[in-house]
Amino acid sequence: MLPSEEPLSSALPFDGLPNRTRSESLGNIRPTYIKRVAIELSKLYPNEFTDDYEHNKKMVSELTDVRSVLMRNRIAGYITRYRQRMAA
Repeated sequence: MLPSEEPLSSALPFDGLPNRTRSESLGNIRPTYIKRVAIELSKLYPNEFTDDYEHNKKMVSELTDVRSVLMRNRIAGYITRYRQRMAA
């Protein structure tokens, strides 16, 4: 068998890769508009948001006109993570 006829799986050395699950090796990727809105809200209302997700969820509902529950939750989650990183 010629080298070009080898199966691809045997030609690639994958033995050195660490044994990680997908959640351990990748971070959360959020769309730019979620980040933009979250950072803008946290800068406009710096005293309204905390490290608590439930509190931030309520504040996003009060301070914005976001109709989608999923969008509200994603914005509140990003604000929570953003505040936690700023505190550290």
